[in-house]
Amino acid sequence: MRPIDEWMEVRAEVLARMPGSCVEYRRCLLPHPRAAGARPSASRSVGQIADYRFPPESEMHGMHVAEFPDRWAVVDDHARDPALGLNTVAGAAGLALLGSALGIAIGRSNESALLGGLLGLVAGGLLVHQATVAGSNRKAGEKA
Repeated sequence: MRPIDEWMEVRAEVLARMPGSCVEYRRCLLPHPRAAGARPSASRSVGQIADYRFPPESEMHGMHVAEFPDRWAVVDDHARDPALGLNTVAGAAGLALLGSALGIAIGRSNESALLGGLLGLVAGGLLVHQATVAGSNRKAGEKA
């Protein structure tokens, strides 16, 4: 079996779990991620030896692999919103703040700021909902 095929099986297992879940595999069971096309990456240090991500053109795009002495820890990075480059919840909060700022700038009153913030929060909620639906549709398409 080719290294990419083995990592595609891992990808299917990871995507079958809750978004953002970490799945660990013993290192002796899988080839090195670089053999499947992953590139070295940087991440928050939690004791790993190295991090790897698959390039955008790869079928494995979005998979983050952390190398530990005895295991691989694999996470699907698709839980992030590619449009904003932020976590979708942070994007929703940002839209609420933006709405408040616009409300102040346009209406020049506390009520305008509140209304703008509420509209921004609604837009942010729609963003989170859309990202969740897109993620569910992506997973459903991969299982079919």
